[in-house]
Amino acid sequence: MNGLLVALLVVSLGLVVPLGVRLLALPLTAPVAAWLTAGTLASVSMLLDAGLPAVLLGLPMAVLCAGTAAVGLRRVTERVDARVAAAVSASSSLGVVALALVVDRSSIAPFLGFDATVWRLTVLHFCVAGFAASLLVGLTHVAAPGRKTSFACLAAPTGTALVAAGHFLGPWLELTGALSLTAGLLACSWAVLHLVRFDDSGGQLLAVAAAVTPLTMLLAVSWALGDATDLPHLTLTQTAATHGVGNALGVGLAGVLGWTTVTKEQL
Repeated sequence: MNGLLVALLVVSLGLVVPLGVRLLALPLTAPVAAWLTAGTLASVSMLLDAGLPAVLLGLPMAVLCAGTAAVGLRRVTERVDARVAAAVSASSSLGVVALALVVDRSSIAPFLGFDATVWRLTVLHFCVAGFAASLLVGLTHVAAPGRKTSFACLAAPTGTALVAAGHFLGPWLELTGALSLTAGLLACSWAVLHLVRFDDSGGQLLAVAAAVTPLTMLLAVSWALGDATDLPHLTLTQTAATHGVGNALGVGLAGVLGWTTVTKEQL
């Protein structure tokens, strides 16, 4: 699994986050070139063994992510609605990425009781299911405000948080989070397929993101259900090779590139 996980992290840190952060309406955001440079360095760091060189390469990305999270949290002082909830979820997810990236690259794992593999999966999860998914549901709501997209803006971020909490508090909470995240992303996908035009590249990319979501999230729910009940389910390696690939490339990369092309709005 390690080689595949590294490849997905290279895509997520090198492209999904640097390109997606342009869709956030935040002051003091670093230039795109700085994000792309930091993402490239972080991607290179994932190819190295954990230690000081890997930490130093990953540190610029961690600093940018942590700074964006700190600035983004200030939006909770605004009137909290579906759009703000999605924006705060996207930016705060980058704070988790910053922490997990430093822990993973510094070789101090096990940390908080979790080994290096869990921290590496946490980087990926919060790049895609946290940051990118929150962007997608938020921007869909901006383009097509309504009950379905408002629900998506609340359910998807809540699900991401519950999945993370489930690592500490038990698999049933993780399953609840997976179901909430799935419901939010399915509502978003339904809205996207009724919103976009399919005769341009941006619309086609968003259609890909919407189309792969049911399959990838079904796999996530299947794994969480099996973990909670001991029913037969895919192994973690198999889940990464299916759900992980679909989410990182379909929901994350295709979704971010699609909205970057389709809209000039920011979340």
